[in-house]
Amino acid sequence: MKYPGITFTFIFFTLINCSLFSQSWIQQTTNTNESVKYIDFIDVNTGFAGCSNGIILKTTNSGTNWLIINTGFNVNFISIKIFSINNIVAAGEKIIRSTNGGLNWTVIYDSSYANDISYLDLNRWFVSANSPHSNILTTNGGVTWSSFNYSDFTQPSVFFINDNTGWISGKFVTGSLIPSHISKTTDKGLHWTTQYSQMSINNNAWIYDILFNDLTRGFALYWDFFETDILSTTNGGLNWFNSLSNQAADI
Repeated sequence: MKYPGITFTFIFFTLINCSLFSQSWIQQTTNTNESVKYIDFIDVNTGFAGCSNGIILKTTNSGTNWLIINTGFNVNFISIKIFSINNIVAAGEKIIRSTNGGLNWTVIYDSSYANDISYLDLNRWFVSANSPHSNILTTNGGVTWSSFNYSDFTQPSVFFINDNTGWISGKFVTGSLIPSHISKTTDKGLHWTTQYSQMSINNNAWIYDILFNDLTRGFALYWDFFETDILSTTNGGLNWFNSLSNQAADI
């Protein structure tokens, strides 16, 4: 699924981290017509970008040039994570891994239909998906997998700050007034408590990304056809506030 909020998310969180240091932006070309959905850099020079239709891009000169890698899988990559120069994981309809810097890729989870992945480290990952596919987690870098509970039809974003505590966005798809919400778990996804809920008309609203700096301070990107907002919390999600509305609407 192609999410319009992915572009908003990448730009917004880049601005949060870089606005004090960057006063201008330089447009770079990728020489591919595929949609760029996610970018990760391991250092100032080396980065990978997950694209549509099984394409991954790699740069070793800060994005000046991009090498087009065809993974051979018909996957729209919504997440890519670089653990080292050689060890990279990319996810979409499948989760795949390279251990030689992107030259070759193997499937480590088939039919994941991932919407988002939260990586704690090289071994511990949490994956959100749409029904009927399960939300899954691994504690050994994808060697084995187990599922964790959540009852919504779609879960666009997931973020875990440690092994037990995490947040997930979701919504049902029945009726014309659809609540999009954020829920929190403190027991590794066994139980969830709704912390934020926003009603949308005709199923048009999404919470596309969640990011926490620690157990108390977090952000989420809310998007619908009428407005874009950055939600923020300073108490672990008990209360959420609209913030940076004017800046977000201009993105």
